[in-house]
Amino acid sequence: MGPRAARHRLLLLARAVIINVDWSLLLVFMVMFIDVHLLIQLPVLHQLLSSVGQLSPGGLWLTAIGLSQFISNVPATILLLNYVPPSTLLAWAVNVGGFGLLPGSLANLIALRMAADRRIWWRFHLYSLPMLLWAALVGYAILHFGF
Repeated sequence: MGPRAARHRLLLLARAVIINVDWSLLLVFMVMFIDVHLLIQLPVLHQLLSSVGQLSPGGLWLTAIGLSQFISNVPATILLLNYVPPSTLLAWAVNVGGFGLLPGSLANLIALRMAADRRIWWRFHLYSLPMLLWAALVGYAILHFGF
């Protein structure tokens, strides 16, 4: 195959990739990170979150998990890292926060969107919410008591 044929195949492949990209999902990622940056700029939110650095380990654990439930675990991490240093506790908490409600992790949204069956969303929460509770209790016990 000559260079011209190779270039033609590459262009066809690039076209297929561009056509098959989930642009709405990509937009969700972009907007989410822009929103987190803008949220940090709000004086009310900044004032509220500035006390996160003084929380006990248990308080930070619950805050990170709870925040992950509403804005997803990756944006929660980015937001909290503006107020607390990186730590094992924070990493574990936001990962545990991926369980529970659907927005807890963008992976949940992606997987359930691929399933294309709205009924699976209820079944997802039937398992995910107890898993959140179990992981939160066991994870904190492991971190706190060193099991």
